[in-house]
Order: sequence, then C-alpha cells, then structure tokens
Amino acid sequence: MKKLIITAAALMIAVAAHAQGQFAVNFKGGGNDIKFLLPGTTTPVAGTEGYMVEILAGADAASLQPLGAVALSRTSPAAALGYPNPTVASFTLSSGTTALVGYQTFLGSDFATATLKGDLITKQNGGTGPDQTVALVQPPNLPNTVNFGTGTAFAPVPEPTTLALGLLGLGTLLAFRRRQ
Repeated sequence: MKKLIITAAALMIAVAAHAQGQFAVNFKGGGNDIKFLLPGTTTPVAGTEGYMVEILAGADAASLQPLGAVALSRTSPAAALGYPNPTVASFTLSSGTTALVGYQTFLGSDFATATLKGDLITKQNGGTGPDQTVALVQPPNLPNTVNFGTGTAFAPVPEPTTLALGLLGLGTLLAFRRRQ
C-alpha cells in the first residue's frame, strides 16, 4: 500500500510540474476591436460566407501552432457583423510562460483543409503594431487577454487564376451543353 501511495504522489507531482498556461482572445472589447471585412471592400463578413478565424500561438513566429478556430458567424445585429461568435475564447498551451499569438482567416470548416487561407497576423492593430504577446496563466486563475488593438483584417480571396479557370470551365460546360 505504501508503494502505491508513493507512486500516486510521484505521478501527481509530475502532472503538476508539467508547465502549461492559458490565454484568452477577445476581438471586440477590453480595448480590442478587430473587425473582419470582405476583400477589397468596407463590407463586414456577414457570417453566411463560411469564414473562420484560426488562432495560432507559440514561443516565436517560427513555432506557431494552430490551437483552434472561431467562426465568423454573426448575422445580426448589424453592429456585430464582422466579428467572431463568440468574440472571446480561451486557449491552452502546453509549455512556456509567454506566447506570441497570431490569427489567420480561412474559408472552410477546418484550417488544414481550407480552400482559402488569409494572411497570418501576429502584430497588433491588424498587423501594424507591436507583437501580440501574452503572459500565460496557470488554471484555475483567469487567463490574460491578448492585446489585438484596433483595426481591420481581410478575409482571403481566391487567386485570380482560380477564378479565371473556374469561369473558363463554366464557359466550356455551357458551350458543350448548347451543342447537344
């Protein structure tokens, strides 16, 4: 019985020693206001397009790892268009005391298989400020929030060649259909 207790205590200490921390992202509120717009417009993403925002974090820009996605699925009220739903989400990293946090928009249900991926943003104010770093906090303490600042981010667009090939294919299908 003593060996069992000693083994259990050693395992609990090992688990407690495993460094991990959490942080929160907030795209609207707490000094942050990052709005997502459709490419080349001032029109906010409405939520029906299928865009999502992938959150990435790591010790530096070379070690960023995807942690999860937040949907850009706001359809009302009009003031909420262009913001993720929910605007606040928490994420956990397995190691480190601070983290560089980035985000990247994509079109699809999963970042790895997304048909379109936007630019990676690791700087505040939509890419024009200092690095988006945050001190990680051990649970059960409330996580620190990443300072995204204010600005806009654009959803990705298909390459012009993709659009051109799609239109060429559609035109070919229509031409063959007319002959029959």
